[in-house]
Amino acid sequence: MPSAGWRASSAPGVGKPDWKLAWKRLVNVVYRMATFQPVFRFRFWSSLFHGLVGWGLIFYVLVNLVEVAKGFYLDLSFRVW
Repeated sequence: MPSAGWRASSAPGVGKPDWKLAWKRLVNVVYRMATFQPVFRFRFWSSLFHGLVGWGLIFYVLVNLVEVAKGFYLDLSFRVW
């Protein structure tokens, strides 16, 4: 059971959010997601393959998001070359 101090400090509507901390955390999350920092620790090869699977999934999602954007906005064009 949480202590009384914990309940009082996390009460809704009390205080203001620290946006500097929120942006710092967001940048940290994006960095950790892109580099899979917690994955690469002890075993190199299994970590590398785990990273490749994750990066492939991220690439797959990005490609599908572009296709959805093209589907909703017919005049949208992405030129690679």
